Amino acid sequence: MRIRYNITALALKTTADADTSIGIMRGLKRLQIEKGISSLVLAHTPKLASGVALSLNHLAGSKNLSNFADSVFFIGRSVQNSTTRYLKQVKNRTDEELYGIVVCELNTNAGYLGFEMVGLDAEVNHLATLNEEVETCSRKAPLANIVEKLPSLLITQQSANQLENQLAKQFSTDVRTIRKRLAILTAPGADYLLDEAGGLCVLVKQQAGREVFFSLRPVETP
Repeated sequence: MRIRYNITALALKTTADADTSIGIMRGLKRLQIEKGISSLVLAHTPKLASGVALSLNHLAGSKNLSNFADSVFFIGRSVQNSTTRYLKQVKNRTDEELYGIVVCELNTNAGYLGFEMVGLDAEVNHLATLNEEVETCSRKAPLANIVEKLPSLLITQQSANQLENQLAKQFSTDVRTIRKRLAILTAPGADYLLDEAGGLCVLVKQQAGREVFFSLRPVETP
């Protein structure tokens, strides 16, 4: 098995060009037949709304990429949680296609970032409705409100993943928005916060190995 990331690196031209995509796929097919080497090739999709179900037509580039492939699957982002992903098979030439999707969680339980299988589900349960999508895009999580929540969430040190997900859930927004707010609060010269007892403190971001943690550090006053 050879993993190739990404397919556009195998061509001098865009993979939307039919001749280019046919040449790439024929070359990979030749490796499979003559050398017995299977290839897992990573490609991309155009930007899609979070309410769109993934299909074979969403594979970026020429249709020949999927025509020559024996199997095609997508990795989708679930709206249920910022760490939830799902796998959806859209083509399988050698067996029956898997019904529904495989739901996974992003975590570091194995010592590195990876997927842990949760179970099977229907894709519709992980897509946003039009109203939900519009509402989510308009939410902002004001900085002052985050400052108000931090003392109760950081009575003890918290991992970045845990804190960001808690705040994202409380403010019904995405982790990226929360991450930007926390970056402002940990920047040099950032304003002081108040801990649960009303004492002055600062928000501290520390890294230990692969893990990132947040905590409140008291400020010594004269």
